[in-house]
Amino acid sequence: GKASALQIINGSEYRTQAESNRTRVKTILSQRGVIYDRNGYILADNDPTFHIVTSKNDLPGNQIDREHQIKSLASFLDINQEDILNSIFEANSSREEILIVENVNYETGIAFEASGAEFSAFSLEIGSRRSYVTHVIPSLSHILGYTGPLNEKEYESLKDDGYRGFDHIGKQGIEDQYEQILRGEYG
Repeated sequence: GKASALQIINGSEYRTQAESNRTRVKTILSQRGVIYDRNGYILADNDPTFHIVTSKNDLPGNQIDREHQIKSLASFLDINQEDILNSIFEANSSREEILIVENVNYETGIAFEASGAEFSAFSLEIGSRRSYVTHVIPSLSHILGYTGPLNEKEYESLKDDGYRGFDHIGKQGIEDQYEQILRGEYG
């Protein structure tokens, strides 16, 4: 009857759906390596920051619940709801992590986490922002280089190495030359 048709004919399709409902891939970020001079002084370091991310899989299947969470998050963060929707729409796959907001301040991050189930489709990710001593020694800026977000071409060539579309990479100088070492390995 109907049960055997569901198991035999559509079994693999339902198995795939069930598996994607059951598992969630969560990236654990590594801290970018600190750059020291020969005397052990820090030249480039990391300042902690927060990002809010989601994936299409994490969003509620029910359209009303999904719209409610997006509207609530937009109001909470004081951002345009359309920006959130555009970020979600542009994602290539249902499992791809989507950056909603970058560099959320500490107070907002704590309030977000305390909200619990209200924003269950979204996650707070602890990231970092690079800081340099170039304000003290400006002549080092061309040697140290800088980090910046991946562009589309860079993402296409690096996505198989575990980079996400919104990751930052070394763009020039030591940051670029030693990208693989400084980046570390995501978990």
